[in-house]
Formats: sequence, structure tokens, C-alpha cells
Amino acid sequence: MGADPTDLSRQHVRFTGAIARFRESSQKLSLFLPILQDKTAIKPVIQNSRIMKFCTFVFIAFLLPNLVVAQQKLRVHVVDMGNRTPLIGATIVLQGTDNGALTDENGLAVFHQLPNGKLTLECSYVGYETKVLEVVIPYTLAQPMEVELAETSTEMEQVIVSSTRTNSRIEDLPMKVEVLGLEELDEEASLVPSGMGSLLGDLAVITIQRTNPVNGNDAVRMQGLDAAYTQLRQDGMPLYGGFSGSLDVLAIPPLDLRQVEIIKGSASTLFGGGAIGGMVNFITRRPEAKPKTTFVINQTTLGELDVNGFASRRLGKNGFTLLASGTRKQARDINDDNFAEVPQAQRWLIHPRFFWNLDGNTKADLGITYSENHIQSGDIDAIINDSSFTPARFYQREKARRLTLAGQLQSNLNKYWALSIKGTGSLFSRGGDYPYNDFSGRQINSFYEANMLRKRGNHAIVIGTNFMGENYRFLGDDYEQLENHDYTTIGLFAQDNWQITQKLAVETGLRADHHNRFGNFLLPRIGFFYKPEKSISIRLAYGTGYKVPDILEVLQPHELRVTTGMAYNIKADRSQGVNMDINWHKLLWGKLGVEVNQAFYYTHLNKPFELKRYDVFESSYVYQNAPYHIRSLGSDTYVTLHYDAWELYLGYNHTLAQRIDKSSGDKSPVPLNPQDKIAATLAYELGEHWRMGVEAARTANQYVDEGRKVPNYWFVAAMVQWKFSKGSLVLNCENLTDARQSKHEALVTGTRTFPVFTPIWGPVEGRVLNLALKLSF
Repeated sequence: MGADPTDLSRQHVRFTGAIARFRESSQKLSLFLPILQDKTAIKPVIQNSRIMKFCTFVFIAFLLPNLVVAQQKLRVHVVDMGNRTPLIGATIVLQGTDNGALTDENGLAVFHQLPNGKLTLECSYVGYETKVLEVVIPYTLAQPMEVELAETSTEMEQVIVSSTRTNSRIEDLPMKVEVLGLEELDEEASLVPSGMGSLLGDLAVITIQRTNPVNGNDAVRMQGLDAAYTQLRQDGMPLYGGFSGSLDVLAIPPLDLRQVEIIKGSASTLFGGGAIGGMVNFITRRPEAKPKTTFVINQTTLGELDVNGFASRRLGKNGFTLLASGTRKQARDINDDNFAEVPQAQRWLIHPRFFWNLDGNTKADLGITYSENHIQSGDIDAIINDSSFTPARFYQREKARRLTLAGQLQSNLNKYWALSIKGTGSLFSRGGDYPYNDFSGRQINSFYEANMLRKRGNHAIVIGTNFMGENYRFLGDDYEQLENHDYTTIGLFAQDNWQITQKLAVETGLRADHHNRFGNFLLPRIGFFYKPEKSISIRLAYGTGYKVPDILEVLQPHELRVTTGMAYNIKADRSQGVNMDINWHKLLWGKLGVEVNQAFYYTHLNKPFELKRYDVFESSYVYQNAPYHIRSLGSDTYVTLHYDAWELYLGYNHTLAQRIDKSSGDKSPVPLNPQDKIAATLAYELGEHWRMGVEAARTANQYVDEGRKVPNYWFVAAMVQWKFSKGSLVLNCENLTDARQSKHEALVTGTRTFPVFTPIWGPVEGRVLNLALKLSF
């Protein structure tokens, strides 16, 4: 809290008056100097004791008020940055002097007789990072000067999570968050620079699903649920949704990313509808102290060429980052079935972002993203010949454009309150030539959020509001049976992280949303965090969620012609979920870093959605609520080991996701959900210049729509990296064993004019090698 302006004004008047009195006293004393310098004149005075006492009194009376105002007191309060507990015995030293103090049982230290002006304090504590800061004396605030120290650890890197809006350390969060840091992203920028699908797919809890054998689009599934139940964000703002989420959701170059935060399980209370299986937040880079320029050139054996560039600069207090990327893919028919498993594609993206440090407490940024995607897919001969649509071949040519404007403002209003405002607007258009029809559509998405964070004592409280809008228009005449729509959602939310003791914390949250078509939703959440000792933490959370239906999320443009749209009585889906995890980390024998995490989760969907054939010829579909519930029950285990130059990751995920018929109670597996997934990654650094690694994943016990079990398979990859002063050269091989679904069944049946596509449950592209050159300046 700031001091009263009236008090500050009075202090300023007193301080100015003291200076004037000191100058006046100095002038008066100067009148005595000639006398004092004359020894014959001063001798009688000194011999007279009464006169001497009087002179001493006058000297003190003149100087004492001025000496008093020149000496000041400063109180300093030192706390832990994470849980804000006082640090007892912290050392505070006034740099350049021998003046220092230790904090007491309340974390307080007091300095006396400090001179006026700017001073530099150094604050240190065992196990915490040393902090150096400046203070101006006199210190005019009524409260003690507060210093937050961040804990250091030789066992694990300190990671600050922004998705939860409290900017807390990952090990102090009641909510389970998994973070992919800068090291993993820098490596991925060389291994697979065109997107994030490969890196996310390495995690046992995430499944990357190819949505169609010919369009090249991938989707993210978590905890056995459909991709529509996983929310994707960038810098805390929704990235894709509705129609715009059906194309290239993972074509995000990792070169632009600083961190990826993955929240497992229900998070709708924090992030609104759709974050039921989990949420993935892509955090982009900010300008660093040193200028940075990076280029990556990548070539694959499938004829894919990627060229990416990134630059960041600080310009005084301000700065900018710039990402530019381009990708060209050649069409490839991997299994000789006359259809391209790899579509022909050209994609480019540019993303400048500008940063302003308005003052010491307020920061703002504004970014613009423009991307284009041109894809030709279907019959391989039609693609090679670049032919227009003919009835003899299944061929589609489409163009998609996306323009996004996103900005944020963050301000520390005082030591207790922080304000955050963010917003984004996105224009997405997609159209082209498709079999049997032409299609064109346009979607405008908007998102705005304002929240206040209050940290005081043992509480970190967030209150806020947000608005989401989705405007979609069909721009052709072939889809009169489908409705244009304007959806708006207004939400209010609050959450409180309460550190009850040093070992126990409780997180509570409540969201109230209003959707203009599907009504009102009240979403409570509660989570517990217990840390009996530094190396062990236990989390338990319960949350609710909802998902509104959107047919454009599940159908491709050529499929829309055979649907009548959404059922008139369709309802929003509602969910409940429970998540628990136990985490242990330790540095053994001073060399071996170990971290073990065991998680359990349960999710229940009350009104999931399905595409249902409804006419006697089974030629048309309607999107409706399914006659079954979905229950997902699972566990996720991972172990990470670090020893010298060796790193090992082991993960196992077991998810039993079932459809439960509402009338009969019969159970059937959710299609395209691997019930068992094992993942392992081993990396080794040889000196300063060489790094090599191998990873393997086994996908098992997976079923398709008709309840048919599909074969299990291994996916193996290996890489070797040579580092030099200005960059690196990487040789990488994905799918070493050439695992392909087409080895077990046909991906396309029917004719080349009227194909029927098989659901994709495994790899389709086969073995791929790539060579990537990365240059940094």
C-alpha cells in the first residue's frame, strides 16, 4: 500500500526545512571562523569555563537538528517468493560498507543511522538466490521494504508457471502442470522444426491423432477423450477453436517458444469450456538481454523443406521479437494405393511482437500473426498434374488464411495488487475446390480477459472476467442446410491459493459462464497440495467443466455436404473430474538426479456428441447428443533420471475410456484411444560438441468404431547432434522400424472417384530422415 500523499507532502516540507536550517547554521558558524583561527583571541574564552560551556551548548543546539534529519531508519522484510513465509536469519548487507543485519523470527531486519541518498542492499539466504536492489533514503512508505527471495535447487530447474495466473513455481502449485522448457524446445527446433506434434507425442499422457489419411492434419488427445476436449492456448489466450481448429493446430514452430505448459485433467474453472481432458499453453519468447538471431534449415527424405528464422532485440526499455517460417512439402504416395499420405503443401508464417516497459511496474506487448496454407490432397495423379476437379478423381485443393492480433498489459499496482489485461482477435478463412462442390467459409474469433491478482499473507487471490466470441459464415450456396452462427460467452471467475501452513495449501475456484445459445454454467473447483518435506508433494483436485457442440470441429469441408447440421435439441456436454498425483525428487550421492511422478485421474462426460446416420439410405448425418456416457479412468507414471551427461525419461500411461449405454449399461471402448502407452527417451552428451539420443514409444490395446482391436506397434526415433560455436547440425530419423498402418490394412477402400477412408490409428508416413542446420548469432 502506498503512503498517504498528505504525509509525503509533510515529510517533504520538513526535509526541505531541515536543509535550509543547516545552510543557515553553516553561514552563522562561518562568522566565527576568523575568531577561532586567532589563538590570542580565543585563549581567554577557553580559560573561562562558563563561556566554554555556553559555546558548547550553542554548538550542539545549532548542529543537532541537522544531524538528526540526516540519519534515517529502514526496515526490511524478507520472505520466500513461493509461499511468502518469513525467512529467519537472512543476511542483508549495505554494499560498500560493513553495515549489515540479520532478519529476526518475523523475517524483519532494521537499519539505523542511514545516510540520505541512493543505497544498494544485498540480501542472501542459504538455499536461495542472492538479490541486489537499490533503495532511496529516506524510505517514505509506512510498511517495511519487502524482499522476495527465490529458492535455488541443484536437483531441478526453477520453473515459473504462468497458465495459473499466479506466476508461481511449478513445485508449489496445487494444480499438476508439466512443463517443457527452453532446452527441450531448442532441441525440437532442430529435430522437427515445422511443428510441435512430435515433441508433445513423446509424452505418455498425450496422443497425437491423424484426423484423415490424406489431409495431413493432426489433433491432440488427452486422458482418452476426443481432441475437442483438449484446449490449446498461446500466451494464455485461446489459439484455435471451431472451424479454425480443424487445420494445422500443431503447425507451431518451436523456434518461437520459450515454454510449453501442460495441465492434465479438468481445468474449465480456470479456462472456460473445453478444457476437460487438459490444456496446453504455448508460451512465446520475449527479448533477452543479448540480441539473438537464429536460422534453421531442414530437409527431409519425404521432400519437405523448412526454413525458419527468429530474431529478438532490446531497444532500451522496449524490444521486439520476430518469427518468420516457410514450409514446402511434396506429395508422396507411401503405400502405392494411388492416394497421397503426404499432401502437397506450401505454408508460411510471420509473427512480429513488440514489447514496452512503460515504467518499472507496467509492461505491455502487442503481436501480429499472419499465415497462409495451400494444400493439394487426394489422388496422387491429380496432384502431380495439378489438375482441376474432374469426376474421375478424388482431388481437393484448398487455401487457408489466418490473421491474428494479440496484446497484453500487466501492471503491479502496488506490493499487493497486480492487474492483467489481454485480448486477441483472429480472422480465419478457408475455401477451395473439393469433390462434388466448392466450399468457402470465414470465422472471426475474439477473446478478452481482465483479472486482478492479490498476494498478501498466505493468500494469492485472482478475480476476473472474460469474453469469447465466435462468428461463422458460410460463403457458398452449397451449404444451405447448415446454419451460420454467432456465439458469445461471458464469464466471471475467481480462485484462491491459500497457504494454510508451510506444508499444506488449498486452491479453490469458481467460474460462472453464460453462453448465448446453450445457457448458464457454474463450475466449482477445489484442490489440495501437501508437501510433507522438500522432496515430496501430493496433489488432489476435483473440477467440473462443460463443452458446447460445434460441428465444424469434427468435419472436414468435403464431409459437410452429407450432414444436416446439429440436432435442434442438442445440449452442451457437462463433466466432472478428479485428479491426484504424488511427486518425489531427490539428488542422490551428489550426482544422480531422480524425479518420480505417479498420477491418477477420472473423468465423466454426461452428454457427449456423435455423428449419427439418420435416413434409410444412411447417406446423411446429424450431429447430436449420444445415447451413452463416457467414463475415463487412468494412471500416468513417469520417471526422469539425470547422471552426469546422461538423461533418461520413462513414462507409462494406462487409460480405460469407455462408452456406457444409458439404457442397457453396456460398455464399449472409446475409439482411437490407446489403453496402454509406454514412452522412453535416452540422451547422452559427449563433451561439448556431441549429443545423441534415442526414443521409443509403444502403443497398445486400441480399438476403432466397430469395437475392432487394431495391432499394437512401436515407434522408434534416433538422433545425433554436432554443436559448434555458432549453431548445430542434426541428423534425425523418425520411425526407424517403419511402422505403418498400411502394412496391416488398406487406408482407402472404394474407388479413386468415391473413396472410403479408414480411421487412422497408426503412423502413415513410414520412416523419415531429416538433416537440420541451425545457426545462431
